[in-house]
Amino acid sequence: MSRDIFKDGLAREIQSGSDYDAAVAAPGEVIQRGETIDEGKLGTRPKARKATPPPATDKKRKALEAEVETLDEEWGDAQAAFDARQAALADERDKAASAYRKSREALMQKIRGLR
Repeated sequence: MSRDIFKDGLAREIQSGSDYDAAVAAPGEVIQRGETIDEGKLGTRPKARKATPPPATDKKRKALEAEVETLDEEWGDAQAAFDARQAALADERDKAASAYRKSREALMQKIRGLR
C-alpha cells in the first residue's frame, strides 16, 4: 500500500530553511527533524506525590466500614437466634417423638391384651 501524502494534502514541499538545504544536499532522502530542546531549561522531574484520599472520601469510607461492622454484628445475632430456635424445635420434636412412642406402645399393649 502506498500513499501520496503530498497528493492528499497532508504534506507540502518547502521552499526555504534548513530542511530545504538538507533536502537539496541529499535528494531522494527523507529529512527528519527532531525537537530542539535546551537541556539547561529541562530541570529535574518533580517527585510523585503519594495519592491520599480526600478527607471527605476518608470519612465516607470509615462510615461505610462502621455500617459493615454493624451489619456483621446483626447477622451474628440473627444466626445465634436461628440456632436457639432450631435447638428449641429439636427439643420439642424429641419430646413429641417420645410421647408418640409411649402412646403407641400403650395402644399396642391393649391390642395384644385382646388376643
